[in-house]
Amino acid sequence: MPFRRPARATWYVQFSTPRGVVRRSTRTTDRDTAVEIERLIRELRARGADDLLEAAADGRIPLGALLVRRDDLDALRGTAAARDLEPLVREWAASMDARLAPDTVRRHRRAVETLVVPGAPFPSHALTTEAVSRWLSLRGERSRRRAHAAISSFAVFLVERGVIRSSPVPRLGVSAPAPARCRWIDAAAMTRLAEAQPGPFCALSAMLGGTGLELATVLDLRRRDVDVERREVRAPSRRRGAPQAVRVARVADWAWRHVARHARALPPGARLFAGIDRRAVEVAHREACEAEGIAAYRLQDQRHSWAVRAVRAGMPAELVARQLGLAGPARVLAVYGRFAPERAELDRWEQLATAQDAERGAREKVALGHALYHPVYQPRAADAPTTRNTSDVNELDDAWTAPRRRLAGSAAPGDTGPRTLRH
Repeated sequence: MPFRRPARATWYVQFSTPRGVVRRSTRTTDRDTAVEIERLIRELRARGADDLLEAAADGRIPLGALLVRRDDLDALRGTAAARDLEPLVREWAASMDARLAPDTVRRHRRAVETLVVPGAPFPSHALTTEAVSRWLSLRGERSRRRAHAAISSFAVFLVERGVIRSSPVPRLGVSAPAPARCRWIDAAAMTRLAEAQPGPFCALSAMLGGTGLELATVLDLRRRDVDVERREVRAPSRRRGAPQAVRVARVADWAWRHVARHARALPPGARLFAGIDRRAVEVAHREACEAEGIAAYRLQDQRHSWAVRAVRAGMPAELVARQLGLAGPARVLAVYGRFAPERAELDRWEQLATAQDAERGAREKVALGHALYHPVYQPRAADAPTTRNTSDVNELDDAWTAPRRRLAGSAAPGDTGPRTLRH
């Protein structure tokens, strides 16, 4: 007979399977429905449908669905044969490790696990357009786009593995992404913002605004990653498949004194900002913004401030993308292209390039030598003028050169005989 558990409103049934006795919830608060489900289970046992009972015991077929589709056992067996998607979420996340950054993989998996809950069976036939649409409707605009990207990637993975025939996700409409955020402040404001923060947060803020690195990258740095001589920081790339595995970021001059003062006080193997987490950095940043009167300026906007300052100074988009850790200059041009230098700034950049060309040319002349630009050609023996030694005191020299002059005079133009060439 159906029964209830303490502090539970739903009814449970107990039935036996080839693997033993199980107790499962009917997911209904109506006792008559629970009695009908128990009667159906006895009928299936009598008809030898042990495969359906095992599917109901494993959760592949809900007991309510077993009751509704009692007259279509073939459809129930098809439902029981459906694969469980819950263990495939881990395989999908592992397949993304080689293509995406760890933070992106973690966000995608966290989003999908709100639909395919860990530890609970989720049959493949349940991944329908209606289910995904209902799941996306419970999210905000920005979260909906991220969840749509995550479930689309998971659906493509399932199609490639042959678990489902087609993806239900592309048929769902998602609004266009919002324009890229580009909130920035100048170097003077970034200096005030850094100096308004206590202790290591001052150097950390200067590092973020002076290099354009991500916060997660900066928190992973060690003292040996800071080159005090060159004012550079060696930071690993956060993007999988990036052109360079290690980025060499130049620290801005306005931020270097704060970074150098903090770095020189640490041993080589120590973490640059040990014991500091993201939440503490965000709190210090928010309080400093309030103290300096800087509104609507997030911690991630430090990257925008560095990029705008670099682009306005005439730095090539390739170098900006390299320091920001982007795959190429397309994103830089799309977000920061409007900050390109004006005519006067371009003229100054051209003058600098011309001066560098002149300096490089002067160095090449010195390195290659004067003879490269003023070659000395030696005349051939047949074209050499016949000269006679007029010295009366060097008769030996005149006797020595006379046979050679007679030989050169007797050689016809184009004569390449062995005797001519030997002499």
